[in-house]
Amino acid sequence: MTLASTPDVGQEARTATKRQQLPALTGMRFIAAFAVFLFHLTMLAIHTPHGIDVLHQFGDEGVRDAYNSVFRVAGFTGVSFFFVLSGFVLTWSARSTDTLTGFWRRRFFKIYPLHVVTYAIGLLLLTGSAFHAADDLPGVVLIQSWIPDARVIFAANSPSWSISCEALFYLLFPLLLPLIERIPVRRLWWWTAAMVVGIFAVATIGHLYVSMEYQFWFTYTLPPLRLMEFVLGIFAARLVILGRWPDVRLAPAALLLVLSYALALQVPQVFAQTAVTIVPVVLVVGAGATADIKGRSRLLRTRTMVWLGEISFAFYMIHLVVLLSVRKWLGAENSYSTPKALLIIAFCLGVTLLLAWLLHIGVERPAMRHFSVRRQDRRRTEAAA
Repeated sequence: MTLASTPDVGQEARTATKRQQLPALTGMRFIAAFAVFLFHLTMLAIHTPHGIDVLHQFGDEGVRDAYNSVFRVAGFTGVSFFFVLSGFVLTWSARSTDTLTGFWRRRFFKIYPLHVVTYAIGLLLLTGSAFHAADDLPGVVLIQSWIPDARVIFAANSPSWSISCEALFYLLFPLLLPLIERIPVRRLWWWTAAMVVGIFAVATIGHLYVSMEYQFWFTYTLPPLRLMEFVLGIFAARLVILGRWPDVRLAPAALLLVLSYALALQVPQVFAQTAVTIVPVVLVVGAGATADIKGRSRLLRTRTMVWLGEISFAFYMIHLVVLLSVRKWLGAENSYSTPKALLIIAFCLGVTLLLAWLLHIGVERPAMRHFSVRRQDRRRTEAAA
């Protein structure tokens, strides 16, 4: 079975454009990862099983409250961006001759080796002797987000919960894409609107009918319900491929995202997590792709931004271990003056960037190079070259 088997205009357009690079989208990945980094500085001891308070490294209560008021939902928007972008990029780069096993093999070796390494680091530095198999082992096999228990979902290396969602997305993508390619172009916008309505429905149901004990799990970490953002990314890619995407410039789309983010700070958390910002997030992804196609947005296409985007997955996977480990090392109960706290944060950022680069070149890239393609296929390609 191939990933795309419908001989329509969409497939022909994708075949013609699939090799075009999207460097602006690559650069935007780091912005989203950095937003999650800033968000995790707002964490309190009650937020993770590790019991380490990050926010209170700011000794000034006014600074602490101001920081928390600005960045307390930044991580929600960053993760939503990653889910939409994942669906977009996979659709944009899908190969009409690819096989199920070929696709799944590439995605497995893209995420799993880096996940195992960073999860092991989290177990070593953060969990330590507090290791509990029932809590910590589900994350090893990426099923933690299916379990309604924060101790399991955020065990060891907390950001890996989102990779648990991505695992479901990757599993379903080869099955979803041929179905979505059969949707007539005139109906794609209707399906896109239906996904947005579905996201708002999940937030509303969670807000009105799900107990507080399970609300966050239901509205935020449960993989099937986050699938709608991934599917929105597929729809956006199809619209761009088929030439039906509106020519919205990146700057207005980004401004709309900023405004929706400001609104997210004012509404109940279940709506701030995804619903309020989802339309601008999709617009930003589509606008970024259009900017790439038309050669606009030079800032996001610079060598530095592209490099940061390339290491963004490793940055995302290791940053919280760094933040919590440094805080633990300095003393989780200690607070500091604002200049000293900012220096500590800058140190954490620098260490995270360094480790992300090392993990990218030492784990992520070698795993993709050596294992994402079967040995005989790689030899065949090398011989042809």
